[in-house]
Amino acid sequence: MQEVGYKSWGLVPVDSNPVSGMPSSTNPPMISTLALDPSASLVIELAEPLAELHLQLRLTALSTESETGSNMKLSTARTEGTFTPLSAADWEKSFEGVDAVFAIQVQNVGPYLKLHSQANATLVISKTTLSQP
Repeated sequence: MQEVGYKSWGLVPVDSNPVSGMPSSTNPPMISTLALDPSASLVIELAEPLAELHLQLRLTALSTESETGSNMKLSTARTEGTFTPLSAADWEKSFEGVDAVFAIQVQNVGPYLKLHSQANATLVISKTTLSQP
C-alpha cells in the first residue's frame, strides 16, 4: 500500500455536534501520540479527496480492552464543517505486542476525515497511518 500524505490535523476536545465540529487550531502533518477522550474528535485534512482509503490506528492495548471499534465513528466532508458518516466494513482489530491495531477501509473520502470517539474510556493513539491500496 502507498502511504497517503495529509495537510494538517486537529482535535475537537468536546465534539457535541459531530456533523459540524471543527478544530479551533490545526497541527502540521505529523500526528504524535494523543489521547482521544470520549466525545472528542480527531480531524485530518487530506491533500485531496480519495476514492479509497485504508486507515490504521495503533492504540495502547490497555486503553482498548473492551473496544471493538464500533465506538469509533468515521465521517467525511468536502468542505469544512459539513460531515456525513462514512459507511464501511467493521474495524479489524489485532494485537502487536502491547498495542492494539485497528484497521478499516473506507470509500469516497473528502478532504476532511473525522474520527469521533463514542468510547467509554480515553483511547491512547500512538500511531496513525493512512494509505491507498
